[in-house]
Amino acid sequence: MSLFSIFLIHLLALASPGPDFVFISQTAVNHTRKQTLVAIAGVCSAIAIWELLAISGLSFIIDRVPIVYQLLLLLGGGYLFWLGILSVKSSFKTYQLIITPNHQQNHFFLKGLMTNLANPKALAYFGSIFSVAVAHSSHQTIILMFVIVLIESLIWFYLVARLFSTEKIAKWYQKHLRAINFICGLAFIGFGLSLLVQLLKTIL
Repeated sequence: MSLFSIFLIHLLALASPGPDFVFISQTAVNHTRKQTLVAIAGVCSAIAIWELLAISGLSFIIDRVPIVYQLLLLLGGGYLFWLGILSVKSSFKTYQLIITPNHQQNHFFLKGLMTNLANPKALAYFGSIFSVAVAHSSHQTIILMFVIVLIESLIWFYLVARLFSTEKIAKWYQKHLRAINFICGLAFIGFGLSLLVQLLKTIL
């Protein structure tokens, strides 16, 4: 698989709305630019972890040790479901958009990290397509793939953050804040349940 193919495939994977997109867009409109960049760093750090796992043979391990895959499904599904419940609960509160203090930056990094690690798309993508792409590639090509995917992810989420941090988007978001939190919460719950359903299918 060529470098250009990986670039296009990863771009399509990023463009498809998922937990990462929801998390970064919500962070951008609710918090400071610095905190949003920290959140993006968390998401992209998780992507780097997935890449390293794929290079190390993630698909090989999953195929031969099914419990590893089941554990990933359980942890990922539970985390996304929990995020969804928190978001739905917040939709019933009446509050103004508040910029949180900078001392919570570590929280944003960890939340971004965990959101991506729990992302079913990331598991499917890096456990299959990316693993196949690096399987018969030279060391130089693998390094280039790693860098391309990481930089592409950083640029994409930065652009998402810039879009949702504009004044017009922020005002619109503030106006529809409760409805958006509810919808985002349902999305997170849906992502979480889809993983738990997959878990049940592997057990039954």
